[in-house]
Amino acid sequence: MLQRYAVTAPAGAFVSDVVAGSSAADAGLQPGDVITSIDGTPVLSASDVGQVLRGRNAGDSVKITYEREGRTATATATLKTRAQTGN
Repeated sequence: MLQRYAVTAPAGAFVSDVVAGSSAADAGLQPGDVITSIDGTPVLSASDVGQVLRGRNAGDSVKITYEREGRTATATATLKTRAQTGN
């Protein structure tokens, strides 16, 4: 998978799927992206995403830094509830 998506990030949360209508989808994240930080807090693994977002509320915005095909990019995501995404 890492070669398929040209991932060079040494650590992070690999995005394997993006749910339509989710905060991640609205922010433009795609399968194969690797989230490396949220609001400046390093993300070393998928479990870090939940830890960083714990305590945040629907409607809060977060800055996501990620890698896509070897390039670093940023996006802003506005958090939603599961009910808002239909999941």
